[in-house]
Amino acid sequence: MSVSVTHEGSICVLRVNGDFVGDSASQFRELAARTIADDGRDFVIDLSEAATINSEGLEALTWLRRESEDQLGMVKLCHVPDTIKQILFITRLSTQFEQVDLIEHALTSFS
Repeated sequence: MSVSVTHEGSICVLRVNGDFVGDSASQFRELAARTIADDGRDFVIDLSEAATINSEGLEALTWLRRESEDQLGMVKLCHVPDTIKQILFITRLSTQFEQVDLIEHALTSFS
């Protein structure tokens, strides 16, 4: 379980590998907070390698969405596995995040 970060221009891409719980949720928040402190506001979250998510992961996503929106930015989820889509639907968070299939589409949609 890990989180990696890359930048595509002004957009931060966070990739979650493994379970989006506990330590990975904390690492996610830490990396996102650093990006926000450096004036980052737009995020793409790549969940293609995420196995599952729990309340800590969901809380990290909603925290980032609020922080990003406070900076007039956006958060988009990409490659969301079916199990995580179901969890987002059940928790009624699916309406709070735009979900796209390809990172390229997410990146170009910020233009």
